[in-house]
Amino acid sequence: MKIITFLSCLLGTALTVQAQYFGKVVYLEGFDSEEFNSSWQQTDESVSVKTTWKSVENSDKPFSLIDPTSTASAELRFTTRDTRLSLVSPTIDLTGKSGLQVGFYAYDLNYCLSGEDFRFSVTGDDGATWHDLFSMQRDQFSTISVNDWKLYRYNLPEEFEGKRIKLRFYLDASQGWGTVPRGLPGYIDGLFISERPEVDPAATGINFSQNDPRPTPSAQMYRWRSLFSTTAPPHSPLRPYGIP
Repeated sequence: MKIITFLSCLLGTALTVQAQYFGKVVYLEGFDSEEFNSSWQQTDESVSVKTTWKSVENSDKPFSLIDPTSTASAELRFTTRDTRLSLVSPTIDLTGKSGLQVGFYAYDLNYCLSGEDFRFSVTGDDGATWHDLFSMQRDQFSTISVNDWKLYRYNLPEEFEGKRIKLRFYLDASQGWGTVPRGLPGYIDGLFISERPEVDPAATGINFSQNDPRPTPSAQMYRWRSLFSTTAPPHSPLRPYGIP
């Protein structure tokens, strides 16, 4: 009976896992329709079919399953190799802020993308230069999932702390596998900037980067053991599989 009760509690915990933004949240974007369309800038440099991110509800697995406040997610579909699309955030004022992390959740990007140049970047000079936090063509690592939504989480480099910054998702589809993109949907949601906690009670830091200037840790892995132990679990490497 005790075993059954324990397993029931474990299952209940697993079924109620929520999106985590870790420390004190400084900025949070849910990509809900009205605010998203008016505050984020989109530019597609292609000369043929114009592509845009759209605010829709993911009918397969909505983000609201792990964040009840969510009403929509940003969806990407593209059907031409001519796509060169930028999605740029409004200015985010980090004056007086330090020790920050930035991250987002993604669903089915590995189906939407097939070898294209996809990046998540930050700028502190209004877009004159961009610093890549994640590049699909450079970074080969897996990440944790929360109800199939994958978390990408990075330390914000010190050079951007205390500044007014912007974040960008960039897609250059000129490179990729196959001649025609498949037009399958991929989603992002829960983009956040938060203060780094001194200790993450439910996560262990993992970094797969070989480039020291990159922020670390570049990904986090949940450990169920931390739910039942006051002792931090040992580090354990993830197995990179090539597509986030």
